[in-house]
Amino acid sequence: MAQTGLVQSTSVPTAAAPQTASTTGVTSLEIAFVPLLATLVAAAIVGLLGRRFGPRSFRDQAWGWGLMAFATVLLAWLLIILHYILFAYGNGGVTIPRDLYLLTSALTAAVFTMIGWFVAHENSRQRDTELRDEKIRDIQSALLAEIQSNFDHFYGVDLERSAATMRERLQQESFTPFVPRDSTSKVFDAVIAEIHILPHGVIAPTVAYYKQAASVSHFIDDMHGEGFAGKSPAIKLEMYVDYLGMIKKAQRLASEAIAALTASLEENEVPAGQRDTVVAANSPASVRNARQSRSRSKSASGLADSSKPPRS
Repeated sequence: MAQTGLVQSTSVPTAAAPQTASTTGVTSLEIAFVPLLATLVAAAIVGLLGRRFGPRSFRDQAWGWGLMAFATVLLAWLLIILHYILFAYGNGGVTIPRDLYLLTSALTAAVFTMIGWFVAHENSRQRDTELRDEKIRDIQSALLAEIQSNFDHFYGVDLERSAATMRERLQQESFTPFVPRDSTSKVFDAVIAEIHILPHGVIAPTVAYYKQAASVSHFIDDMHGEGFAGKSPAIKLEMYVDYLGMIKKAQRLASEAIAALTASLEENEVPAGQRDTVVAANSPASVRNARQSRSRSKSASGLADSSKPPRS
């Protein structure tokens, strides 16, 4: 059998190329938008959880938190782009695996976002606390000044002597005692809507004093009424003595309110071991005793000067 001139060729099988891990480089589009998208998603999650479960100060600062989230977006974005530039071009053009890049960018963006939100919340809370403390000090200082002024006014009334004098003058049928009106609660009326922010140890004595001061004012209005002038001297005297008793109680309540306000104002400015001394020194009784001592000293010095023989 004749052989044909065809040459039969045989193909040599080649070895299959080994499967390698994906090393596809990250595109510029992914570099630009993956960190941004991951950060926005993390910001949205943290924001929703914070507004639903976070403290009230967290929920009330939505705009501030949004601004801080935007700032962290930019920071995370720039850091990841810088990392890519240094890694890719500083190492002979080695590309970053896409999976590693996506994971790194997402985690970095989320961490920066959460840190930024919580830092903003803490700063906001601290600022609110400072403003609240300053407001409390201002209100207490104003109340202390008003109560101290009222106490000085009440202290100027000699209750026993006034009662004795009024008893003598009421022997005349036509005499009617006159009690002047006085405004004692302008500051309290202005801050009463915010009285709840004061310390508990201050609210009770302060409200008790102003309640008594209001009772005194109402009683004075009754004594200015037309019916008071037509009452008998005995009833007039009885009402006037009641008025003096209300003044005495107002003095005591004013003293307690002044002591409480002074203690609260000095609490953060004076060492604990010296607070009792400071409060005692600023109490109405101490102030009254100091005034009496100065008055006696002036009287004694005046007598001493008058006893000296005149110079020739």
